[in-house]
Amino acid sequence: MAGSDLRVVQENSRRLVEDYLARLKPGTSPHAVQLWCHMLAGSYRALAITSFLLDADVEAFRRYCLLAERCRSYFLMKVHLGMPAGDEFIAATYDDHLFNALAAGDFETAELLPLWTPSAFVPGLDSESRYRFSMFVRATTGDDDESAATELEQLEALGTDAAPYIKVAQGLHNRDGARFRQGMIDFVEVHQQRAARGELRKEVDELLSVDGVALGRLARHRKIVFQFDHRLVPSALTEEGEYQPVNGGSPKLTDEEWAQFEKFLDGDT
Repeated sequence: MAGSDLRVVQENSRRLVEDYLARLKPGTSPHAVQLWCHMLAGSYRALAITSFLLDADVEAFRRYCLLAERCRSYFLMKVHLGMPAGDEFIAATYDDHLFNALAAGDFETAELLPLWTPSAFVPGLDSESRYRFSMFVRATTGDDDESAATELEQLEALGTDAAPYIKVAQGLHNRDGARFRQGMIDFVEVHQQRAARGELRKEVDELLSVDGVALGRLARHRKIVFQFDHRLVPSALTEEGEYQPVNGGSPKLTDEEWAQFEKFLDGDT
């Protein structure tokens, strides 16, 4: 994709963000909320990718990844509070908000996300290998080594089907930089294969792997020493660094909803 095309994608994504935010108002139907939140998160992810590819803007990349996570979290909080949602919108395999938070470097939020994120396997929608890997990343992000070890064992038991994820998971779990690097080589190869099959959400996702960046950030966070720089996972994005908090740009729970959600976080419900 040429630079001029990327600029068009960037401007279109900005317009779509404004449109989706305007649609997400109190009283919006559950079907519309799940659709607009999904589309809004995707548009922010596209802005993250184009900001880096066009302007090498690391801070903007992290900011937009953070906003994508917040949009997805808003939707999942609404689901947790009782809003109905289709399985296709809550299947863990297609749930990338944890990876968005990790790519942004917001590890505090990333550790909390499993509290309000569905974890049930959805047959027909979830890929078992991707599902197990997602569960492993959740456990590892929360420093739950026991659960991570269990998920790694189940991932390894899948054999060839999980091959792209096993080395990455082993490297993360054992803090083995060489093994992690080998796994990332496999990971980007699979990303390219998925792009060739048209399995990625947006065309710009073919040019940069936010999930790959997230794994690199998680490895750095775990003090794993490794060297890996690829056009799909640029080392500039996996280096440690603070994200800048953002205000606005994502839908918010009402005061009543937030009070109810806080009770859940406090263990009162």
